[in-house]
Amino acid sequence: MFKIPTFRSDGAFWPLAERSDFEAGPHASGRLLGKAMALARRFRAEGAARRAMRELESLDDRTLRDIGVSRDQIWHAVRHGRGASSRDAFDIARWS
Repeated sequence: MFKIPTFRSDGAFWPLAERSDFEAGPHASGRLLGKAMALARRFRAEGAARRAMRELESLDDRTLRDIGVSRDQIWHAVRHGRGASSRDAFDIARWS
């Protein structure tokens, strides 16, 4: 439905004003938990990327060529995908 504003706080007059820490209540802990979870997600993604790079670096050049990635493209392919690295190489060749 809709919320009827009450005059218990300045929020009724200034809805976009920042809330004080006291007024934030349980939402502050939720935001903190959300940021901690986002940080943990980033750490897991970074770990997965580093494992993928280690695995690709352990392959020989022929296998990498079969995959379609050269040794100097491993970092970019892991971070941005194999298709992105080939598009970038095309753009560099076009503009040089």
